[in-house]
Amino acid sequence: MGDNLDAKTPFNPFKLTATPVKIREDRLADLRKKSAASKVAAAIIAVDHQTKSIATIARGKNSQPSKPAKSIGNPSSYPKNIIYFEDQIPLISISEGALENGIDNNILMNKYEQKLHVTKSFDKDQVFLYYCIQHLRETGISMSEFHIYHKNKFPHQVKKHPVAKEILKKESINPQHYQHEQLVASGQQNLNHSNSPSEKVVNMRAYFVDSDGVSLDEFLESRSEFKPQKISTTVADLGPFFHSAMNWIEGDVKFLGLVHPNAEGIKFTSLNNNIDFIQANHNIKFSAIGYGYRLPAAYRVSVHRRDPLGGVPIPASPHITFGQNFQDEILIRLKNNFSSNCNDLMEGFNNSPELINTTYCENQSISAYISKAKGDPEHSNLDTICDKLESKMIKDVFTKTNFVTLYRVKKVDSEHITIEKETLEKSAEEALEKKLDEMIARLKN
Repeated sequence: MGDNLDAKTPFNPFKLTATPVKIREDRLADLRKKSAASKVAAAIIAVDHQTKSIATIARGKNSQPSKPAKSIGNPSSYPKNIIYFEDQIPLISISEGALENGIDNNILMNKYEQKLHVTKSFDKDQVFLYYCIQHLRETGISMSEFHIYHKNKFPHQVKKHPVAKEILKKESINPQHYQHEQLVASGQQNLNHSNSPSEKVVNMRAYFVDSDGVSLDEFLESRSEFKPQKISTTVADLGPFFHSAMNWIEGDVKFLGLVHPNAEGIKFTSLNNNIDFIQANHNIKFSAIGYGYRLPAAYRVSVHRRDPLGGVPIPASPHITFGQNFQDEILIRLKNNFSSNCNDLMEGFNNSPELINTTYCENQSISAYISKAKGDPEHSNLDTICDKLESKMIKDVFTKTNFVTLYRVKKVDSEHITIEKETLEKSAEEALEKKLDEMIARLKN
């Protein structure tokens, strides 16, 4: 924010100046000595101040000076409370420069008031943004000052784990390698993360990301603590969030907000009753999560490879075959929820024996979900396969579909984190619902 940046003193055309006064040589020598002593003292103070700043960050103290210290090892300084936000449309609707520079609390609130004063209304995307922020406030954390960045500003510092590279190398030669051989990791296995934590990561308070229907609640039941680098998922932005915990300060708490697939523009409520799998296939995707350095091949994102004879693409992953085998069942599950756990179907999927016989990943879970339109609009358009959301149903989307689910993620020690689903107290739930009612009342028709 502004008070974190160095500002040069502007030129003052009204400042009085005078002709320099000639100083005696003995007096000039005395002044030079005093000037040198002042510079030495200033340098000592500067070093002491920087040492204290580094110590404060290392200890992870909550009590910080009212004006944040300058960034360490980074020429620009970031706010203390950073929120990373998945969807760019609400940010653009507030500020054109939001994707590049983010939005601070004051700008957001000013735009909020200005929008109400000028148009007397909001659109659905803005309600979505304000609802997420209000939900975060109701957890009780201090949100007096914050800054929202788009997810593309989140630093992906942690590179792929060496064990994950080893697994991929073996499976590229023989996809069934780990059905028969135990994983024996060799070489250096430490993550390649930065020596000093990035302020963009340390100062992060929350990260809102599309869930892609992933079954995180089921995943959390598998253990009480997690090594963040062993959380593998097909959700593109979920993995980097967890992996970044290697650079958090011990004791740090971050909030993860998972957004339900039903949030796609907040325009739809369910699949059409007369839809068939072929029509919906372009929008039916799969997500997966597991505890290991890499997900088994059957859970990975579908990839096509071209037939060497020039024919149709050949599926390199069983996802496509899986979808075809259970198309009717998957459609039934997606009718009213837009996402569904499919673990029981995968257990009966005979084409994927590696689901059970892998030695490097545990508790794999797969879900189907309805995704945004991609590719050819003629064959991939939610408008043609989904029922439109009526105005009177908007509140139900927010309150009855786990529209935004918050998780409290805490770094326990140098290698472990805990992940707990955040449950609001009744008074906080009521306050959130009241705020939602106020926003919906001002929603455009």
